[in-house]
Amino acid sequence: RHTSVKKASMETTRLVLLCMSIGCALASTTTTGSLLHTSATTNGPAPSPLRVDSFDPDRYTPGNVGVAFSGGGSIALSNVMGYLRGLRQLGVLDQVKAISTVSGGTWATAPYTYLPDTITDDEFLGTYVQDQSTLSLTGLTTSDPALQLDTMSPTCLGFVPTQANFGFLHLAAEAAIKYAQGVPYYRLWNHLIGEYVLAPFGLSSFSADNCPTHSFCGNASHCAEAQAANPNIQLHQRRAGRPFHIMNAAMFVRPNNEQASDSFDFLAPVQGTPFMTGIMSSPDATFTDNGAPSAVGGGGVSNHAFDSQVSSVGPNGEQVSVQQTCTFGLNDMTGASSAAFAELFNNQLDNIPNVAPQFSYWPVSSPTNGAGTMTRFSDGGTLENTGVASLLAYDDIDNVITFSYATSPISVDSSGTIVLDGAYPPLFGLQLYKKGQGYVPYPSPANDGSSLPNNLNSEFRYDQVFETAAFQDLLQGLYAATTNNGADPVGTGPAVYLMKNVKVLPNQWFGVKGGKTVNVLFVYGNPCSEWYSQLADTVQLFVDTMPKFPQLDFLETYRPARVVNLLGHLAAWVVTTKGSLFTQMFAAPSTLEAETDGTVGQPDSRGDSKYVGAVVASAVGLCVVAAIAAALVVYRRSRAPRAENEQALLAFDGSDSAAYDQEV
Repeated sequence: RHTSVKKASMETTRLVLLCMSIGCALASTTTTGSLLHTSATTNGPAPSPLRVDSFDPDRYTPGNVGVAFSGGGSIALSNVMGYLRGLRQLGVLDQVKAISTVSGGTWATAPYTYLPDTITDDEFLGTYVQDQSTLSLTGLTTSDPALQLDTMSPTCLGFVPTQANFGFLHLAAEAAIKYAQGVPYYRLWNHLIGEYVLAPFGLSSFSADNCPTHSFCGNASHCAEAQAANPNIQLHQRRAGRPFHIMNAAMFVRPNNEQASDSFDFLAPVQGTPFMTGIMSSPDATFTDNGAPSAVGGGGVSNHAFDSQVSSVGPNGEQVSVQQTCTFGLNDMTGASSAAFAELFNNQLDNIPNVAPQFSYWPVSSPTNGAGTMTRFSDGGTLENTGVASLLAYDDIDNVITFSYATSPISVDSSGTIVLDGAYPPLFGLQLYKKGQGYVPYPSPANDGSSLPNNLNSEFRYDQVFETAAFQDLLQGLYAATTNNGADPVGTGPAVYLMKNVKVLPNQWFGVKGGKTVNVLFVYGNPCSEWYSQLADTVQLFVDTMPKFPQLDFLETYRPARVVNLLGHLAAWVVTTKGSLFTQMFAAPSTLEAETDGTVGQPDSRGDSKYVGAVVASAVGLCVVAAIAAALVVYRRSRAPRAENEQALLAFDGSDSAAYDQEV
């Protein structure tokens, strides 16, 4: 994942050699694009902070709510389908001001944002089911397709991971075939994403020279402006009424205040929105442009003109003419946002160069004639996996709802520390949880040329947007939510917690101005026995075959319809069950009320009897996993034979750590 950015001359040579062997075309076209400057330039003063209202001034968005969907492959896609369905059921989906997405979250929201009018939202998101007990594995017990877990319409978002060839190894094999057919290695992953994620909804197609036939745009006037300057381009227009959409990717750079390393590069945040694509912030970093170090960031360019080389810059600095081999397509941005899977292809594909996406990049802050170098891009989640930091770069976002796919359930370690998935700690300036250490703050840059050790999850060190001290509130709040204020085991209730008046810190790396407070509703993708207990016995038995549900392996891209539908139904149920917390985000700040009083939170020690009972009883509910973190899923699935063992552990006081581990 972390290898040096390759020199432009090497990339050009490889492309030329590839085309010599397979006969592909290298012809380029001249395109005109508009520039959005987010930093000071020689052409004028520094612009105002980014605002969604600058692009969507007429949308009704009470509460100025931004929603962030994390990465997580097809699991995240399935969850997002349910979350969108639940928000729609509450009547607030159309009021969302902006959506910020990463990787698998982008797989879901890219087709949602640009969905053709020929597909209804009912078809695309699926039907909300109020009574979970009516869900059926097959059509034998119900004639209603909405209740049949084995049913998946090809016009439904959930269809994407159910495609037989969407499995990881199938995709790797198809990448090799496409390479032999002339698709450049750095476009292979983007082609696959176009074919399997976007094409089912009419949002991706390719020309004879393997280029996307369409780019994407924000609204009718924006599309018309782009096509007036470039009559030959075709565009997918954002569907009317959809939120402002931020698709997050990353580009390999070198930070100026730390020593460069041949084995490790940092990442700068790349945004793809309906109106422009680029590094909107001004990170203190450089990349190699035509053999020389160059600053990065400073704004974006019209989507169709990204991945290009500058021909000329207009006198007012607002227009640019570029040379392109291919237009920048929706598949390119969606592919870049989820490029972690492309990196994994390198272990499967022999005799093919690194298939991670590459684009010809040049900085909007200082465009010059001839600028533009093939540069390697990465998954947005390798930099910041929640999408929250990019969302807060827009100064008119006042309330945030963050949905996070979690690789592990909420748990409590032997020292009493509440353990969360790694996505949230970096937002508070903390390294990922480590056994025996807990959450340790990132050290400040030394500014002496020294580098940060790679074992500190260095790629996340620039993610902080909230005060470190506030993280304890999040830990306690999510713990209280999933245990119903300590009355039940971990993994009982939905892990949804509202933090009010959270201070936003300035963050140059992401372009966050800071200095304000926001309300943040955290939704953690945790097991929930209250939902499980409502399912029919036959459905429960099927869920039991997946001991880690809903924390399934995100690297497996294919999923059967039953699994996709169950994930979606659980996600929608979580949103509607906690509906009051969601709906109040769309009201005036003074009406916000926390659902819990915060008095339960994290216990002081493992010796606390209520804490021990909750954690230990949960652990026994799933004895096939030798760790508490994976054992919290099915406490309420317990049948009578398990009761005796549970009572024995409830009586265990946990004073002897070794004996405690042995008993678990």
